[in-house]
Amino acid sequence: MGDQRDIVIVGGGPAGLTLAKNLAGEGVPCTVLEEDTSFFGKACGEGATGSLCGHDFLELYGSRKGICRITDRFILRTSGGDVDLSFRNVIIDKQEFETELAEQARRKGAEIRMGERVKALERAGDSIIVSPQDIRARVVVGADGMNSLVRKFMGLPRPGHYGVAGAGYWKGEPPGDACIAEFKRSVAPYGYAWWFPRRNDWNIGIGTVRPLLFRQQLDRFRLRHPEAGAWRTALVPLSPPLRSYGKNTLLVGDSASQVLSIFADGILPGMICAGIAAGVLVQSSKRNFKDLDLSLYEKSWRETLGPMFRDGYLAHRIMMALYPSDLLLSAFMKLLRRVYTE
Repeated sequence: MGDQRDIVIVGGGPAGLTLAKNLAGEGVPCTVLEEDTSFFGKACGEGATGSLCGHDFLELYGSRKGICRITDRFILRTSGGDVDLSFRNVIIDKQEFETELAEQARRKGAEIRMGERVKALERAGDSIIVSPQDIRARVVVGADGMNSLVRKFMGLPRPGHYGVAGAGYWKGEPPGDACIAEFKRSVAPYGYAWWFPRRNDWNIGIGTVRPLLFRQQLDRFRLRHPEAGAWRTALVPLSPPLRSYGKNTLLVGDSASQVLSIFADGILPGMICAGIAAGVLVQSSKRNFKDLDLSLYEKSWRETLGPMFRDGYLAHRIMMALYPSDLLLSAFMKLLRRVYTE
């Protein structure tokens, strides 16, 4: 029969851990299965939007552990000059941040299992068998990123529009008080480079929506920063969000492409959606998961974040379309400044 679980969460990133924390806090048993043996396994700029649609990152997180710096300026460098946005960004040490989120979830009663790669899912009546762990779950949540196994099990496509990014750490100069993103064809055609200030160094990186150009761009960028190290790469979903529910299944975070495409930011949106998912699952647990209607989750997050996802994707596609013209790209960035400062 296998071990019985109410809810299994596949993936222990910010969205999956936030979901586990919220469920456990309401007394709903859950198990997180994370394939890596330590947290923070993929490339990330480690910058989280400070607030979004009335949701504050620090309030959702509930801790200061792993918070490196809070900045209120975002400088966009273009060939036509710098554009200075008034925009709050919380810079985190993502390994410390995810470790703390996991500890919060554990203290509330969640089970967090590391080094547990899920290889297969199979329906068995109203349950789902999780293998090779041999767990029979009432609900399985995919928080397993761009290449989600849970999404594939649900019969949903992979995000059709995505980017590839590489990030590392650099101590070439003291960290400043602003996040910097460089939108220049000579640096990152159809993408951008970034410099985000941490405590004593910078998280730097480069990304593009043209995978065939990525390796050359990354090599060039690394030559500009020979002192940088700890490089890693990742795929980043940039499509509009996908359908996020099925029979006894949900998707949260990158697995559902719940990302603000304009800056490839998925940390806070994923945490918000995880909180919404927790609310729906808590109510379902009170009915012993009978007459399970997980469409309520999708309806709720689309009402909350749908316009932001739509506008972020539209802005991203406009930026990519304008990349052949430095002049038009610079003009669009200046328009963004008006949007963010009004």
